[in-house]
Amino acid sequence: MAGINSRALQVRLWLLWIRHSFRFRWAHRPLCSRFSDGVLRIGQVHLCRSCVCAYSGIVLAALACLFLDTVRAWALPLLICVMVPTLGFSMPRLYKRCSRRLRDGLRFSMGCCISLCVCVMLMGELVVSALCAGTLLVFWRIYFVMRRQRKAQACNACPELGGICTGCHIQADAIRAYEAEATQLLLASGRNPIRKRTGHVCRYRPKQAI
Repeated sequence: MAGINSRALQVRLWLLWIRHSFRFRWAHRPLCSRFSDGVLRIGQVHLCRSCVCAYSGIVLAALACLFLDTVRAWALPLLICVMVPTLGFSMPRLYKRCSRRLRDGLRFSMGCCISLCVCVMLMGELVVSALCAGTLLVFWRIYFVMRRQRKAQACNACPELGGICTGCHIQADAIRAYEAEATQLLLASGRNPIRKRTGHVCRYRPKQAI
């Protein structure tokens, strides 16, 4: 173990972190009842519901563009017809008032827009596809900032605020287990466990959903 090189050690630490964090790293939010409608659980793995819908839209729309001539021929009209309502109803204030199924549909349609943009570009409409992609990116960034401001206050009324809430117990236990194993690995390799460990232990932050 003492002869292990730095690159191999980093890979082992990364794999160790994946092994301890795979249950929650793609949830993008706490795992408590307050956020339960935004999380899908498959076995032990918790997944962000919005991201699952968005990536499903990307994949299915890409397959449709690959195998259906009609979709390719109408890619640009489809893109415009899907993009306009998707961007409108995705405004955070409107989005939060939508039913869960409608929100799933909006995330799915956003994924479709991404694949349709690529399809339009490959069909030779470079300028139009660039304009559509730029519009999506600009609105995504604006909505991202607006959502971040709202999410910063999402837990304000929670009675568990101030400690480790039930929505973070799994994460906290996983980080402690990782910390213990990473420390032993680093000590055995002759390296400083505090400096190396900090970069991995502090890695978990609930990410913004798409």
